[in-house]
Amino acid sequence: MPSEEADALAKKKAEARAEKKAQKVARVKKAVTRDQAGPQAVVPGNGPKMPDNVTNTPNSAPKTTKTKPSSSVVEVQLNSVGTKSGVRKTDNAIPKVQNATPKTLNNAPKIVDNAQKAAQKQSKFASATKVVPAKTVKVPTPQRVAKPKVSVQQNNKLFARLSSVKKSLIEPVPQSFPPSIARLAVQFADSVIVGSNVRCVAFMEAVRQLIEDYETPPEKTFSRGLEETLQSCSEFLLQYRPISISIRNALKFLKWQVLHLPDEPEEACKARLYKAIESYMWEQVELADRAISGTVKQKIVNGDVVVVYGCSSIVQRIIEDAHREGTNFRVVVIDGWPWKEGKEMLRRIVSAGVKCSYMLVTAASFAMMEATKVLLGAHSLLTNGSAITRAGTSQVAMLAHARNVPVLMCCETHKFSEGAHTDAFCREELVVSSDTSAIVYDIMPPDFVTAVVTEVAVVPCTSVPVILRVSA
Repeated sequence: MPSEEADALAKKKAEARAEKKAQKVARVKKAVTRDQAGPQAVVPGNGPKMPDNVTNTPNSAPKTTKTKPSSSVVEVQLNSVGTKSGVRKTDNAIPKVQNATPKTLNNAPKIVDNAQKAAQKQSKFASATKVVPAKTVKVPTPQRVAKPKVSVQQNNKLFARLSSVKKSLIEPVPQSFPPSIARLAVQFADSVIVGSNVRCVAFMEAVRQLIEDYETPPEKTFSRGLEETLQSCSEFLLQYRPISISIRNALKFLKWQVLHLPDEPEEACKARLYKAIESYMWEQVELADRAISGTVKQKIVNGDVVVVYGCSSIVQRIIEDAHREGTNFRVVVIDGWPWKEGKEMLRRIVSAGVKCSYMLVTAASFAMMEATKVLLGAHSLLTNGSAITRAGTSQVAMLAHARNVPVLMCCETHKFSEGAHTDAFCREELVVSSDTSAIVYDIMPPDFVTAVVTEVAVVPCTSVPVILRVSA
């Protein structure tokens, strides 16, 4: 019995599949017959009108008249047209079929269906793009919150690693600390003492006062205790402003003298150090400036137009000595940021009776049109021939080099350095004001310098290692 029921069920399924297949075949034949017979008659008002030359009967194929083929076979007008800016409605129109042929008539139902689908899509798009009036909502006005003030140095990441000049004492100075060094640190920070030579002389005077007030601790010798004091003083000065090359070389000289003191009483050791300090300031600063001035003033002749930049003590001395000897020349002082030291230079040489002109570094190219010589000072000379100078000096030297104007750099040998830098950020200072920040020094390439005038001789920039080796 179960096998008979299973056979009956399988037979029913087979018959259902055969019936479905027959229905599908019938639908396909019907569709093929409809495509071959052409479009059926359309009820008026429910579809497109048939052309006059087409007749259709229920039991016969459509009869058409012979017409010449035309380039525009079918024209269809949609109920609405959509654009990017919105929906533009047109008059409702029924698709028209002109110059119909049997082939075009076969495709007419498809064209009508496509037109109706496009019209439905456009109507949906038009309903979706209806503009809904916005509701007015009162938004409370936000309260203004004062932003914390951020310094220019914090905003500028380029200058973040540079040390800025302090304007006051960082912490209370202990009573045992030398007062001369504390006073010197404040003067450096407030830019009261500016310039490599002036800073070096002031440092040596402060050390001389330190040695005079120094008392040797009971558990230490004079030389060992004084060396530690000098080291702590240099670290204290470094907190307020980076130590210049001239001060660094002077400190090296003092430490060498302290280490080589003989085993003598304290007063005798102090007397030796006094004499060494006086000798250093006389030979390395005063006599060197005299020798450089005597060499350069012979280069200045009547009718010269000498261009200087900023304020340099050695350049000022050269100009005053040349004017004192009766040479008729004129000086153009070019000034720049951040301190505009050229105003002080102008005041000094005008008081000496020298004819002067003043302009900023932005107009330096106009000064080079009539310049015959350029005199520049230097903060330091490096072993690779580059020079550390006041910011803006390299721009003046570059303009002079472009117009073949000789550039003479005046620098004493105690400002020579054994280092070699390609940019000024290795040993740079930052001056921060209320609205801006500026660097103090820049690097001048040796190509812009005609010659370097020292107390030893007039040498090229590349001779710095030779002079350091000879003077060691």
